[in-house]
Amino acid sequence: MKMILLKRYYGLSNPSLYEQMKNRLHFQSFVGLRDIDITNLAEAFEKFENSLDKEKLFTLFEQLDFSLLKQGFKVKRVIATEPSLQSVDNLVEYQHTTSCIQLPELASPFFLRTGTSDLDVYSEIFEMNIYNTDLNFEPNYIIDCGSNIGLASIFFKYKYPQSQILAVEPEWSNFEMLERNLSYYFPSVRCIFGAIWNRRTLLTVTPGQDKEKWGYVVSEAIGTAGVTKAYTIDELLEKYDWPHIDLLKVDIEGAEKELFENNYFSWLNKTKVIMIELHDRIKVGCSKNFFAALSCFNFSISRKHNTFICIKDVKGMI
Repeated sequence: MKMILLKRYYGLSNPSLYEQMKNRLHFQSFVGLRDIDITNLAEAFEKFENSLDKEKLFTLFEQLDFSLLKQGFKVKRVIATEPSLQSVDNLVEYQHTTSCIQLPELASPFFLRTGTSDLDVYSEIFEMNIYNTDLNFEPNYIIDCGSNIGLASIFFKYKYPQSQILAVEPEWSNFEMLERNLSYYFPSVRCIFGAIWNRRTLLTVTPGQDKEKWGYVVSEAIGTAGVTKAYTIDELLEKYDWPHIDLLKVDIEGAEKELFENNYFSWLNKTKVIMIELHDRIKVGCSKNFFAALSCFNFSISRKHNTFICIKDVKGMI
């Protein structure tokens, strides 16, 4: 087997670690190859390195990195900036930890917690491209409701570099990762610790049924222990003096039922695009309230995986 390159790139000098990887990794149909196992992957590395096809080589790296991360590996990669790829250096350790990820198409790295739903969020945003929609205008004002660890905000900031973004997240461990991912490379993104709701109040944050980092749910608080502040969208527009919302991303684990239940007309009238995941499996009535609210306006609606893309005819904005 041609493992020289794979060992060079991923530091696989430990035989037991190599055997773990070989037994765990299997790839299906990408870059024109089918059923790529670790042997073929090493050969693909050599093929693409010899031709200096950096784009395909990076694709192989990302597929391997993501598969390793899902298995709980720590992946640290340093990409060479010179034309030759000889100085690519990788270190893999089998442990559950926070890992720094550098995508070739992005200038800034970001952090994921291995062994958590962070990997699924990464997959949805950067592999499935659920928010990658062509618009006929450049959004300037974006609110990221349910920002989690900030990956959607990172995606929007690269796609729309001149945009202003409010990233709102109610769960503290997620918010810490959000600030870690955004504060250095994207200081213009405002990170807001709190939840989106239909009125000002206090909310309790609790784990969802799957107990994953992306599944925290909020409900109106009884008492003041373990609570977070609820913000209305009108309140955010007023606080930051925004005239309207160009893009509203909503992934708030069932709280969209309350968001679109009442007190929505003023800000929805000022909103051009909504990208939303509905969670009727968590709270019955999310879809009913959302589509009833949108019926007052002229939105065209499409769907990309679990995300509804709603684009308003701006002529209908009051």
